[in-house]
Amino acid sequence: MINCKNKICILGFILLLPLVLSAQASSDLMNLEIERRGINATGMLLLGGWAAANIVTGSIGYFSASNSTKYFHQFNAAWNTVNMGIAIFGYLQSTGEILPGITNADIIKEYNFMQNLFLLNAGLDVAYIVAGLYLHERSKTSEDNKNRLKGYANSLFVQGGFLLAFDLVKYFIHKSNAEVHLYPAIEIATNSIQMNSLISL
Repeated sequence: MINCKNKICILGFILLLPLVLSAQASSDLMNLEIERRGINATGMLLLGGWAAANIVTGSIGYFSASNSTKYFHQFNAAWNTVNMGIAIFGYLQSTGEILPGITNADIIKEYNFMQNLFLLNAGLDVAYIVAGLYLHERSKTSEDNKNRLKGYANSLFVQGGFLLAFDLVKYFIHKSNAEVHLYPAIEIATNSIQMNSLISL
C-alpha cells in the first residue's frame, strides 16, 4: 500500500513532468539553432572560397584567354562578385550572437524558411543550367556573338551546377540536424501537451 509521502512524491512528479519535457524541448531547439548557424557559417566559407577562386581565375583568364574561353572567365568573375557578397553577409549573420529574446517558434520558423529557400534556390539553379543550354544553342547560329554566347553558356553550366549541388547538400545537412534536434523536440512538446491534458482531466 502506498503511504501518503509516496503519493505526494508521485503527484509532484506528475505535475513537474510536463515542465521537464518542455525544458528539454527548448534545449533541443536551441541546439538546433546553434548547429544551424554553424552549418551555415561553414557553407558561407565554402561559397566565399568558390567565389574568390572564380574572381581571381576569371579575371586572369579574361585578359589572357581568347574566343569563348575569354567570355567564360568574364562571366565567372562577374557572377561570383554576387556570390562573394552573399557569402560575406551570410557568414556575418551566422556568426553573430543569438538574440536573447529568441523563442522556440522563432527557431522553427527560421529553420523552415531556410529549408524552403534552399529548395527555391535549387529550382533557380536548374533554371540557370537551362539558360546555359539555350545560350549554347543560340551560339551555334549566331555570327556576331558566337564566342560570347558559348562562353556565357559554359559558365552557366559550371556555376549553376555548383550552386545546385551546394543548395541540395545544405538542405540535406540541415535536415539531418533537424532529425537530431527538431523532431525529438516536437515529440517531447507533444508528450508535454498530452500530459497536461491528462492532468487537467
